[in-house]
Amino acid sequence: MMLRLIAAFLFTAAGSLCGMISSVKLSERKEICSEVSLLFRETGFMIRHQGRSVYEIAAALKRDKILRSLTFLQELPESIGSGGFRRKWASAVSGQKNIPSDVRKLLLEAGEMLGRSDIDGQLTELDVLAEKASLAEREMSGECSRKSKLFRSVGLLAGMMIGLMIV
Repeated sequence: MMLRLIAAFLFTAAGSLCGMISSVKLSERKEICSEVSLLFRETGFMIRHQGRSVYEIAAALKRDKILRSLTFLQELPESIGSGGFRRKWASAVSGQKNIPSDVRKLLLEAGEMLGRSDIDGQLTELDVLAEKASLAEREMSGECSRKSKLFRSVGLLAGMMIGLMIV
């Protein structure tokens, strides 16, 4: 009997942990959306006010501590001899698996656009991408607030249900 009670407690704890992990993953996705929006705005600032090249932008973004969830930035080339920027950008973005698909598309668009046109064209495109990223962030925030509690509750209840079936 004691062994069954311990098993019931462990299943309840495991279910609760699964729900909490799902909730945290959802929060991480919201954080990524927020950082992508900031990335587009910072990139626009660097182009508008500092006239930086794509490689200088990549180097500056690598050093930025605010964009810590965007690990793909560490794979970007900092000089022309490092390989093609657009190919490296696409590869790096595709390599980071926790980016939501709609935000991934925005990042891939940005990689294709950067350095291809004049400053005004890049700034216009970055403004559009930043607005789309902000919209994705708002949607993710709403989804996070709705589903976060649900995941935690369902995890706990599923664990308790399995635990009760064992007892």
